[in-house]
Amino acid sequence: MAYSDFQFPPSTLLYPPASTVQAYLESFTDHFKLRPYIRFNTRVLTTGWDYQRNNKKGRWVVTTSGSSETHEFDLLFVCNGHHNIPRYPSTPGISSWIDSKRAFHSMFFRNPSSVPLPDSRTLKDLTILVVGGGPSGQDIANDLLPFAGRVLHSFASLTYSFPPNLTTPSAIPKPRPTQFVLPPEYDATLPGTVTFEDGSQDQVDFCILATGYQVDFPFFDQGIEPSAVSYPPKFYLPKCLPPQALTTTLDTQKMYNTTYSVFPLARQLLAFPSSLPPGSSNSIPDESLENSKLDAIPKKQPPAPTLAFLGLLVRVVPFPLVEVQARLVVELFAAYSEYEASRSKLEDLDADAHPSAWDWDAEARLAWERYDMLGARFDASIPSNDTASVNMGSMINSTPILDANRHTYIHKQYPRFEPMDQYDYREALESIIGSISPTFTPTRPKRLASHRALYARKGPLREAWRAIVARGEAEAWVRGVGGGAIKREGGGGTDGLESRNHSISPGDLAEEEWVSLMWRILKWWETENAS
Repeated sequence: MAYSDFQFPPSTLLYPPASTVQAYLESFTDHFKLRPYIRFNTRVLTTGWDYQRNNKKGRWVVTTSGSSETHEFDLLFVCNGHHNIPRYPSTPGISSWIDSKRAFHSMFFRNPSSVPLPDSRTLKDLTILVVGGGPSGQDIANDLLPFAGRVLHSFASLTYSFPPNLTTPSAIPKPRPTQFVLPPEYDATLPGTVTFEDGSQDQVDFCILATGYQVDFPFFDQGIEPSAVSYPPKFYLPKCLPPQALTTTLDTQKMYNTTYSVFPLARQLLAFPSSLPPGSSNSIPDESLENSKLDAIPKKQPPAPTLAFLGLLVRVVPFPLVEVQARLVVELFAAYSEYEASRSKLEDLDADAHPSAWDWDAEARLAWERYDMLGARFDASIPSNDTASVNMGSMINSTPILDANRHTYIHKQYPRFEPMDQYDYREALESIIGSISPTFTPTRPKRLASHRALYARKGPLREAWRAIVARGEAEAWVRGVGGGAIKREGGGGTDGLESRNHSISPGDLAEEEWVSLMWRILKWWETENAS
């Protein structure tokens, strides 16, 4: 999960706690001397487009807290994360459980002692329900197992199960809950009743909702609907799902915060020019240029990117993925800026010098194809006797409720990647960067193949590590790993690592050691389970 040019310290635990990750980020900041560029204890209050700035070419204007300072930017990165506002389910009765402090969101869970005890009882006397099958739900359920009397874990798919070393009569997988009922007269000493999709009911003392988060950008104008024409030009990012009638090219589609992600974005990263105010991209050649110079400019000059949203994808390894996202945006913006600088100086322009590697029309088609693919996936999940076909081209046998469910499903799934999709995504971005910057060195295919192989085994790897921690052997396993001094027997082999018979950087050598450790843990775990 480290950045490519800065590894975690040697002997770091394989699944480090939050404090270790924070220390790593602080070390990264100091190593690259980034602190002077960071404003601590400062909030962004407002962000908008001002067409009068920069000689009426326009700029993004950001107002911050404190002395209400105003800053101008040609390129704006939005990197405020998406783990701040809990997303609560709409299951009947859950609001009463939250209000009566019988349930809270997983963002408030730190360890088993976070669970409030209703009276003098201990956790061993309680039945706790964890709702959500993602990483947080899995971690919380497993953290609770040694302490709680019973742990019910509810998730959409029953393909997940508790790790073998933690499977006990007190660990019970459950489908989705359909109703929460408080005990009579809200007696805090009595359990409530939860009904599940399979019709079963259980008495539950407390519920932890690992149900995700809402994406939020409070510093943007969140008008209900972006104005088609406004003067002066403004930027809106409404917080709602977009209209269901989408254009197939996305050439006129405005941008929305769906609360799951931002839609539409090119590569789930860059705002399309049609989503931005007029003048917020250099899409119109300067009429003051001589005709001979204008002839050298591509007739449909692609506009420069000015707004990027980083890290919106979920269920991915975030640091290396966001690193590639940032590199792409910077390289692309630099290429456009260099071209514009040459044009403004009335230099001889080579039409081929324009950064044509980025094709907005092609990116719009890709965004639409993903939307359409997710819609087809939803259609396939509908029994054939309910509807014949529900696609954007033919709404045969559709119903308003079914259409709305389809639309919501698409946007909920839009930022979610299947396990290997993140690596395809990274390779695609690196390919674009390579076509823009001749100095860029992409991730070696063999190295990325090793990452893919290990990510495919992340479930067993996490189970094995939990077993190692339970035995008190974690520090022994990682001692010295990542320091570049550990000799590995053989070269290559089934672990997918590159041979060390050639020159290799210290960072790559450290990564090899971490990767080798993970393969050794997996092999050890296979032996343990076999015995």
